[in-house]
Amino acid sequence: MPNIRDLLSKQLQANPSLHLKISEISGLTKEELDNFTMDKTIFLDFGKILAIVNYVCPEVSSEVIKQYIETLDVNHPTAQQVLEYVFINRFDYSYSFLKRMIRALNEENKYFATVYEQHYKDLGQLFQYDIKEVANSPTLHAFKTIMELYSLFRHDQIPTIIRKKDYVEYTINHFVQDEFIRNYYLLHHYRILMAILLDQNEINECRRMANEILHLKDRVGPNFSINANHVLGISFLFEDYDKGLEYLYETKELYRKRPSNGHDGDIHSSINLHQIMWNREPEDLRPSSKKPSDIHDIAHYYISKNEFVLANEILSNIKESELSQRDSAFHFYYKGILEDDSDHLYKSIMLFKQIGNKFYIQLPINELKKKGMNPILLDTLLIN
Repeated sequence: MPNIRDLLSKQLQANPSLHLKISEISGLTKEELDNFTMDKTIFLDFGKILAIVNYVCPEVSSEVIKQYIETLDVNHPTAQQVLEYVFINRFDYSYSFLKRMIRALNEENKYFATVYEQHYKDLGQLFQYDIKEVANSPTLHAFKTIMELYSLFRHDQIPTIIRKKDYVEYTINHFVQDEFIRNYYLLHHYRILMAILLDQNEINECRRMANEILHLKDRVGPNFSINANHVLGISFLFEDYDKGLEYLYETKELYRKRPSNGHDGDIHSSINLHQIMWNREPEDLRPSSKKPSDIHDIAHYYISKNEFVLANEILSNIKESELSQRDSAFHFYYKGILEDDSDHLYKSIMLFKQIGNKFYIQLPINELKKKGMNPILLDTLLIN
């Protein structure tokens, strides 16, 4: 298996000028680089290791990083960085590294690993911490606040999450001194909040978080980039056709590069909606699909073409009683346009409000405004 120390040593000997470039990338001096290559007891900040590996040997970076992690002294302070790195990326060797670290002689590292084990053993459950120990570790205190947020998310406690979001971000930024771990904790936080903030129609904050994720996209798995690009693409639905489609196409391409599992996160439906809303031809309608969202795409397309008979025929194939609240909200939006019925549009608004979606609620509200309804009265519907 490739060894970063040997690889780096050989390349530096063959090309001494490489010292300068790697120093620029990692911030390490020539002496520090030479010491690292010669002394197997020296372990660097893991962010610097990632930067060096991705520059020196990008084609075998996964294997080189895995080898480095497998030979890392779990008593070294950077083991905490590595533990967060392997779990946020869900590597298949995450638990083997965790087990090694639980047996560490360094009590701080051992307790750090114990807290991670407790969380990932009962994923998503609130669990008890030794309050004294957590108080002694500001980093684990921040970890605790993040994982409590995840638990709230799994239990659909969205209002509570929104109330806590600033506190959690403040805690991460001010309690976690290690920059590497801090950035990854923020990714955990942003991953949940960006989608919630999109639903809340807090577009600027949503985009800030999504862009922060993309800024670190080379250090996390593809799911982070997929989610961030998808959210950014949707966020431009009412603003910018080209920019929205650019992000949605990037999402589609990222799904294409993943091992095929027949799942595309419904990116095709997001693209269809974006194109229809901007009076373009949708490129991925799926007439053979039985999914309500795919059927809605086709009905929406015919509505946009004023082919109301076809649209009504397609929409009538859907069993309204079997729809989720989200699909029902879209269903009555389309039905309201098709039947020119304000009551259906108001029902759509009610359903979007029930699921806390202030972004898509603009669809039926905008339609009612076209019908001459009082815009001020309609805007009050967005207020909780």
